[in-house]
Amino acid sequence: MDRISALLISSLPSIILALATAFFASRFYARQMRAEQQKEFESRFNERKWEVYTGFADIVREVIRSGKSDRLQRDLPKLIDKLLQFTSGLWIVGSDEVVEAFTEWQRYSRSVEGKETNPLEGLAKLTDILIEMRKDLGYKSSKIRSEDLLATFITDVDKYLL
Repeated sequence: MDRISALLISSLPSIILALATAFFASRFYARQMRAEQQKEFESRFNERKWEVYTGFADIVREVIRSGKSDRLQRDLPKLIDKLLQFTSGLWIVGSDEVVEAFTEWQRYSRSVEGKETNPLEGLAKLTDILIEMRKDLGYKSSKIRSEDLLATFITDVDKYLL
């Protein structure tokens, strides 16, 4: 055997080891890169959810602040426009539970239109949406209830609850 063949044969285990290392390292780093890309995607998606959900919370705050029916009537076109903008974001980023809570609030609102009702019932349905949003953003085991959120701006909420 000539020297080159002998050198190649003696180097073969090292070459195979180097190729195997390169192969497995590239697969490991490719998997790691995919995982990092997935985390980045989820982070951006959660940022988008945060924007849409806080937009809704702002709408609820404006409804509460408008409080009196004359002011609410004046602000209603602006609030409806904001609600429609929210809905388009909800279609894209809202969890199933958030969409269901929003739909339940809409059903409730249509069913009581023109009827005499407890004014806090509609607000409680709105806060149910906020609670589902909190869960979707990571507060999975939150014990916050509608009454708790209502109590943050209605000091005598117990008087109005059923």
